[in-house]
Amino acid sequence: MIFYLDTNIISYILKNKIQVIDRMHEEIAKGNMFKIPAISYYEICRGLHVIQNIDKLNIFRKICNDMGLADITKNTLDIASEIYAELRTKGELIEDADIIIAASCIENNSVLVTNNEMHFKRIPDLKYENWI
Repeated sequence: MIFYLDTNIISYILKNKIQVIDRMHEEIAKGNMFKIPAISYYEICRGLHVIQNIDKLNIFRKICNDMGLADITKNTLDIASEIYAELRTKGELIEDADIIIAASCIENNSVLVTNNEMHFKRIPDLKYENWI
């Protein structure tokens, strides 16, 4: 299984939240893998640049090199546009970044690890877990 890490989960990792780190180690021991969504990469990098935390930025980039980034493809954007239309029709829109992260997970049959169930539960085909 491949887990995609939402931006809020990556923040917990960078803050050394043991609960998340221990769970990651358990999943790695089971043979599961992790990916960083491209949008999450952008969100974390921009935040670290704003606060000028170059040390954490370097740690984050190392994590990304080890795990790999999940690319945004044309198919990702097609899935995202369908999700957007469905959520808008229902009056339940969420941020574009979250829609694109969800679309990438759906496209790659992956499980999103997030602490933002309120938004992601609105997307019917998305598999997600909250480790917090």
